[in-house]
Amino acid sequence: MSITLTEAAEKTGVSKSTLTRKIKAGDLSATRSDDNKTYLVDEAELTRVYPLVSVHHDESQATPNSPNASPPHPDHAVLQLKLDMLEQQLEHERQSSRRQIEDLQGQRDRWQKEAEDWKQTNANNQVLLLTHESNQPKRAGLLSALFGR
Repeated sequence: MSITLTEAAEKTGVSKSTLTRKIKAGDLSATRSDDNKTYLVDEAELTRVYPLVSVHHDESQATPNSPNASPPHPDHAVLQLKLDMLEQQLEHERQSSRRQIEDLQGQRDRWQKEAEDWKQTNANNQVLLLTHESNQPKRAGLLSALFGR
């Protein structure tokens, strides 16, 4: 039995535009209606591509655990699993990045301390060198020593 795209969308929970794309891509077989404006899809063909879901117009009666609730789409469990795995991977990468940042900050701090120590040591050596030179008696030059001047 053939049904319209509107009916097919209600039975599958998929939009009419998605069904039209599937038909144009050749993934879902359909025929044109007599007025040539809409598609007609055989229910068997529809269930081959999409599992049927029961659509409730009264949301207050359908709760997730009630027998009237439509079953979850089979891909939801797979997608949820993939999402959970991606979240775990992202958290692992965040922790790895935090450790790397902490390591780089530690290296920076050590280099900064080493530079400050070197600067202080270099300043002390310059003071010692200046002090040492000023305490040395002035020697006579070579000409003064030779000619006694």
